[in-house]
Amino acid sequence: MQQLSVAAIIPLYNGARWIGPCLDSVFAQTHRPAEIIVVDDGSTDDGAQIVEALARQGDRLRLLRKQNGGQSAARNVGARAARSPLLALLDQDDIWHPRHLEELLGPFATDPTLGWTFSDVDAINENGTVFQRQLLHIRSLNHDRTSLAECLTRDMFILPSATIISRAAFDAVQGFDERLSGYEDDDFFMRLLAAGYRNRFVDEPLLHWRFHGSRSSYTARMLASRMILFQKLLRSYPEQSSLYAMRFTMAFLSDLTSHTTPGVRRDTAMAGVELALPHLAPPKRILVQAALRALRASPVFAAAFFRIAKPLRRLLQKPLPKVGDRP
Repeated sequence: MQQLSVAAIIPLYNGARWIGPCLDSVFAQTHRPAEIIVVDDGSTDDGAQIVEALARQGDRLRLLRKQNGGQSAARNVGARAARSPLLALLDQDDIWHPRHLEELLGPFATDPTLGWTFSDVDAINENGTVFQRQLLHIRSLNHDRTSLAECLTRDMFILPSATIISRAAFDAVQGFDERLSGYEDDDFFMRLLAAGYRNRFVDEPLLHWRFHGSRSSYTARMLASRMILFQKLLRSYPEQSSLYAMRFTMAFLSDLTSHTTPGVRRDTAMAGVELALPHLAPPKRILVQAALRALRASPVFAAAFFRIAKPLRRLLQKPLPKVGDRP
C-alpha cells in the first residue's frame, strides 16, 4: 500500500488550541501521508506560528496562507497545492485514529477507480473524552451511498475528516462550493455521487469528531448556506423536490421558532419555508401554511405551535402513504 500517495489537508482558522493534537494524530499514522498541507484561512491567533514551528522539524508539513474565505475555500486551496492522487481532509479540531489512513486507503488498493472512502466516527467532547461511539450505526444510516434519492431525503452524514477522496474525482466536480459555510459536505458528496463516482464504507470508527462550544450549527452563515443548497437542489433535481422539500422546511421552521434567531435570520428562514411550500404534498402544505400564519400573528404562539405539538411535528415528517397502501 506504500505506493498509494495521499495528502493530508487541514484548514486552519483560529485553531491554536486544537492544531497541535490534530497534527500529532497525523504524524502518528501507520501509513505516512506524503504531504501535510495546513491552509491558514486568515487566522488572528497564533495557530499558524505553531504550524510553522512544527514544519521546521520535517519536510512533509507545509503552511499556506490566504485571506479569510471559509473552510470550503481553504480545502480547495489545499487540494490545488497537493501533488498526491489521493486527498485526506481533516478539520483542525478533529483527531484521526492511528490506522485512519491505512484503513481508508485499503479499498483504493483493490479498486483505484473509487471516488472516495469513508468511515464511522466516535464523538468526543472539548476535553477529548469519547461520549458517543459509532455515530453512523446509532443513526441507522444505510452505509452504501448508492441512491441519490435517499441522499436527497436526509443528511448524507459523511464527515470530510472521515474520508479519503480521489484527486481526479475532486477536480471533476470542482471541489467544494466556496459559497457554503455549512452543508458544504452534503453538497460535495452528493455531486460526486451524481457524477457517477462510487464509494466504499469502512465499518469502524477511525475519527474522533470533536464537539465544543465554538462548533455551532446555528450561525447566520449556516442558515444562508442551507438556502443556497436548497436552491441548488431545486435547480438540479426539480422532479425530485418532494423528496427533500420537507427536510428543508423542518430545518427552516426550527429557526423560525427559536427565541434566539435574530430578525435577519428569521427573514431568511421565512423565505426558505415559502420557497418550499409549492413542493410539499397538499396535506402537509396546509399545516405549514397554518404555521406561517401563526408566526406572522405571534412568534410566541408559533413557537408553542411547533414545540409543544409533537404529534403534529411527527405528522409533518412522516412519509405520506402510497396509493393502494392499507391505512
